Amino acid sequence: MRRVSETPKKAVRRLLRARRRELVSAIDRDREAAALSTHLLEFLADRLGPGSTARIAAYESTPVEPPTELLLADLTAAGYDVVVPITNPDWTLDWKRLDGTVLGPDALRSAPVVLAPGLAVDRDGTRLGQGGGCYDRTLADLPEAYVVVLLHDAEVSEEPLPRSAYDIPVHAYVTAGSGVCRVGDGGR
Repeated sequence: MRRVSETPKKAVRRLLRARRRELVSAIDRDREAAALSTHLLEFLADRLGPGSTARIAAYESTPVEPPTELLLADLTAAGYDVVVPITNPDWTLDWKRLDGTVLGPDALRSAPVVLAPGLAVDRDGTRLGQGGGCYDRTLADLPEAYVVVLLHDAEVSEEPLPRSAYDIPVHAYVTAGSGVCRVGDGGR
């Protein structure tokens, strides 16, 4: 059987996933969760104004991703209209509120900020996701949204990440240690 060679993106993803699994074992997730929530609540109050009830797109983290459970609760308690994705079989995204109310694919049209998952981001705003293209397709339709990637502290790449023509650059990243940091020009 002939082995198909990996693309540069797949090879980088494989390495980043392995590194992430190692990183997570040494992270105090409660401390990380509290810091991420604090940084993002301050950022949103500054960007959208105190008392904003804007729709914020976020996501429910897996055990190896930066933790979002506290963040989602804090965003909701602060009055934001929080929506999270539902991944469809065709890799498109629908959106729902945390209470389970499904809003459909157009729910982000009114979201000024999207908190996106990623394996890494570089200084030019290239986000390397999991490889399904869900977020890039969604973000392509949201040119006005400010996109922030949630990462563990060691996941900001000093080296350029592989970028395809359809990859949508992001505006900023947030880590527990660095807070919210603007990158490149966000591609917009």
